[in-house]
Amino acid sequence: MKSLSARSLILLMYTLSLCFTDAFLASSRSQLSLTKQQQHDVPDITTRIDLLKRLQSRYQHSMISSASASSGETGHEEILMKIVFSVKNGKSHEDAINVLQSYIASFPFSAVLPVQPLTYIPRDDGNGVNVSFLRKKTTEKGSIDGGINFILSSVQDDTEEVVLVAMRNAEGQTVSKVFTEGLVIKSFTAGLYGDEEGKTGLRKDELMDTISIEKCIHKWM
Repeated sequence: MKSLSARSLILLMYTLSLCFTDAFLASSRSQLSLTKQQQHDVPDITTRIDLLKRLQSRYQHSMISSASASSGETGHEEILMKIVFSVKNGKSHEDAINVLQSYIASFPFSAVLPVQPLTYIPRDDGNGVNVSFLRKKTTEKGSIDGGINFILSSVQDDTEEVVLVAMRNAEGQTVSKVFTEGLVIKSFTAGLYGDEEGKTGLRKDELMDTISIEKCIHKWM
């Protein structure tokens, strides 16, 4: 009986060892397969760059949305663009505001939107320009079909910054003008950066001698 028990114990241990070995091999094959799959799923450099660009775009949109929310704006007064300028050494905030005002007031908005009737006039406070889109006046609708308000503000602290914000004015709008707004904003920012597809206002060289662009975000980036 003792000899039989010993043989049974040996057989049991052998069987258990086989089971353990099969389980180990199966686990190893699964891990190897997973590793290969993970290697296959690693994106190439182009995909990773595209992902980074999309993340950057989402971050910029969130910054604009946060700015709108913090200032209490609704969809009718949404911030479409924000540019932060630094004033160069030897120049004052007044210099920066004056040359920016001249640049914005002389920007060829009509050339950007040749089929869209519009007007653009300096703001009452002298800090920016109000662009109004026009349409034929009817008994049901007025002549104003929304627009964009370009507003300048000066941050007089250690940063020495001037901020330009473009804000939607949805007065009189019954249909969204987001495409038209996008054309204006993209042309305006492209012109500041010297891109060929952008338009520019007067005194561009003087503007660049007075300020530097520190940050520029808008909804169409």
